[in-house]
Amino acid sequence: MATQDIRTIRNVQSLKANVSTDEWNARIDLAACYRLVRSNGWNMNIFNHVSARVPGEPNYFLIKAHALLWDEVTAS
Repeated sequence: MATQDIRTIRNVQSLKANVSTDEWNARIDLAACYRLVRSNGWNMNIFNHVSARVPGEPNYFLIKAHALLWDEVTAS
């Protein structure tokens, strides 16, 4: 199994300039959802996840990187 230095996941540059306004808003909503789920304790089971389809891109969806904690997710 491949490994990745977790610092590269946590220090990602903002993608705002590289994505559409609709996708950026979906990213903000998804990050907020992850934090809401965490703040209510709904993330306690190992197989929980939240995802969102990228607007206008039916074959793409957004999900957090496995190494990030639920309250570390950002729109970037």
